[in-house]
Amino acid sequence: MSPNFEEKRNFIRVTVNCEIRIAKTAENTGKSSYVTSRVRDLSAEGVGFELREKLDPGEFLDLKLKFDSKPPVLKLKGEVMRCVPIQGSGLGHQFYIGVKFLHASKDLIPIFLKFI
Repeated sequence: MSPNFEEKRNFIRVTVNCEIRIAKTAENTGKSSYVTSRVRDLSAEGVGFELREKLDPGEFLDLKLKFDSKPPVLKLKGEVMRCVPIQGSGLGHQFYIGVKFLHASKDLIPIFLKFI
């Protein structure tokens, strides 16, 4: 890390281990097909997770976050900001996906703090 590094995040990112269900936003049909993964990191503004499928920056997603043994499931919408191949994962092709929540508000902060 460079000594001139400046953090650009408004909220800290924490490492969590919870379930996330991801679906590309269905624009016309209203139906979404979800895949399940595990969250690597989370903040009040976004989430990072691993996925076998490559997603393109700019794609919109429907997200469902489920914190282990703690309801409720949080339903959010997000935009893919980055998709980076993970080297040496041993699982074939695997990608780290970074998603920014859409319409996230400061009202979400107490919810996240409650479950983290």
